[in-house]
Amino acid sequence: GFEPVFSHSVHYIENPGFRDAIGNFCQEEAEAVRGYHQDTHALLPFKQG
Repeated sequence: GFEPVFSHSVHYIENPGFRDAIGNFCQEEAEAVRGYHQDTHALLPFKQG
């Protein structure tokens, strides 16, 4: 098993069009990752509180 944790990174994309496309993807992915984190966190075998 594992306990889900968030990680972060920072990158600079010079091309404005590519930067916008990647930014849009990252926003959508962040929403999906938050949902996945909540779902998997709810399944942990550890006591809460």
